[in-house]
Order: sequence, then C-alpha cells, then structure tokens
Amino acid sequence: MTALAPTMTPMAMSGATPSREAVATFLSKSINMMRSDEICQLLRDREAILNPGMKLIELQRAEWDQLGIDRDVGCKTLDRLEVVFPGDTDIVACRNEFIIQAQRSFIEAIEGRKPEKLQRDGKLSRETMMDFFDACNTKMDLPETTEMLAKYLQETSEVPNKIIIQLQRDMLEVLGVEKEHGCTMLSRIGKDFPDDKQLHGRFEGWRMKAQATCMGIVKAHQESGGQMPGGFVTMSPAMREKEAEVRKELDAMPEEKKKELLEKYQKKVEVFMKLPLPNRMEYMEKMSDDDRPDFLKAQMLLVGIMQKQWKDGAAPGGASSAGNAPPVMPGLAAATPAQQQMM
Repeated sequence: MTALAPTMTPMAMSGATPSREAVATFLSKSINMMRSDEICQLLRDREAILNPGMKLIELQRAEWDQLGIDRDVGCKTLDRLEVVFPGDTDIVACRNEFIIQAQRSFIEAIEGRKPEKLQRDGKLSRETMMDFFDACNTKMDLPETTEMLAKYLQETSEVPNKIIIQLQRDMLEVLGVEKEHGCTMLSRIGKDFPDDKQLHGRFEGWRMKAQATCMGIVKAHQESGGQMPGGFVTMSPAMREKEAEVRKELDAMPEEKKKELLEKYQKKVEVFMKLPLPNRMEYMEKMSDDDRPDFLKAQMLLVGIMQKQWKDGAAPGGASSAGNAPPVMPGLAAATPAQQQMM
C-alpha cells in the first residue's frame, strides 16, 4: 500500500510477513520523515522534483529497505493490517495517521510549488487535469478540511458547497491555471477529450467526491442534533400554505412520474442550490405558476432521497461511508464545472 497511489500488487510476493514491531517502526519513521523540514523543502522544489506525489511514494517505500523488508511485501501488509493483526486497533490507527500525513504532505508540497505565472488560455493538458482531480480529492480527505466545512455549516446553517467550490477553484491556481479559464476548460472535457474514458471516469469520480463530502458534512451535522440546513426547500408564505397539498400529490404520484419530474428539474434545482439564500426566494417568485409546484415537488423528492441515503449510511452515488480507515490515495474526486462554476 502507498499513501499516494493505488496499491501496487506484484505478480509474485517474496519474503515473510513483517512483524508488528517492524510495521510500527516503519509507520513511525515514515511519519517523522514526511514531517521533517528537509523533506518538506525537497518536495516543494519544482526544479529538483518533477512529481512530488511520486517522490513521496518513493521515500515511503525506501523506509522498508532500512528494515530489511521487501517493499512490496511491506506495502501489502499495510493494506491487510486488520487481517494480519486482528483486533489491533492501535496499529490500524497508526496506519491511518500515516495515510493522513502522506495526504497532508502531498497537499502542502503542491501548494508550496504554486507558480507565479498562470495559464490563461489554451487547452489544459491531460496531465494537469489528472493532477487537479487527485489534488482536490486529497484536499477533501484532510481532517482540517472536514473541520472547516463543519464549522461553516454550524455558523451559517448553510450547506458548505460554495466553500468546496472555492477550494476547487483555488486548487486550479495552485497548479498554475487561472481559475476562470480552468473552469471553462474543465467544462469542455467531453469535447476536448471525447474518447478518453479514463479521464471521464476521473472527472466523474471527482464530481462524486465533492458531493459525498458535502452531504457527509450535513449528515454528521444532523446526527449531532443539527437541523436540515436552510435552502433545501425554500418556499414563500403562499407556497408554505400549499405544502401539505403538494406533499399529498407527491405521495400519490407514480414512481415513473416522479422519475420524470426529477429528470426535468434536477438542473434547475442544482442552480437554485448554488444561489445565496436571499436570491433563492426571488428565483422561486420568477417561476411561472405552472412550473413552481413541480419545482417544489422536485426539491422535496431530492431531499427525501438524500435523507434516505444518510439513514442507510451511504453517500450519494453509492459511495459507502462505512469503515474507519481514510482513503488510501489522493484521488478520484469532486464536482461539476458548469458555466465557470464547480460543484
């Protein structure tokens, strides 16, 4: 296992399984190595290090050499700690700390490498897009990001999607792309890379990651006693009077009709959710009398879907929220760039 790349599974493994003491020593030394000023400075050096993520992996794997343990065997053991050392929560917690530190070191490295000159025109390279998806995903996984998003929700009672959007836009400039231009180019992936299934998959993963992160924050907020954030369903007093009637109509609606309703209004609901709270009422008032009731029904349907996902312990898109270990790699990621926005 590595902290910054998918697990490498060799065709043939050699060497005995490391002892618990060896694994604990590897984790401790690796964490200290990644925290050292020397390594932090090295990873930020754009001239010396082309890819800080791969360099960090190399440095991690080299720690096994000092212990006389085959690198692949050691990494494979880290992936299977719960099996190799059943019931040993301390070593698993140490492994998780190692993963988080690797993710944090990766983000600190690329943020420290931000170029002075930003790309303001032309297509984004495939490599830049992949790096962006990975960096955004890693940023979403950091405990400090979770704390920041949770604090925003607690203080404002608003879903923290616009904070996630800002983090994404800032990440574009960390990687050397002016944010407005970057959003425009990300929206063109289908046109610029029409047959690149891997890139499309990473884009979709990035979108789902941001949605799952945002909704995970809301779920935790509700589980701790917080209320549903404002703006999920926004109604004028006149519409509020009709809420019971609308819900009754929705309950009697066939499932196929509900599906059609969601498909028709999903994009409008997404636009609505991005608006500041003061603008949402205005948005609703400008709707035609024919559209407004169905739009309200679509909102209610989406809220019901989200609540069911949270109750079932799953994030949107089928991503499980179960398990205590942080994700192993920095990337698959986040949101949907549309009209120079994301999320």
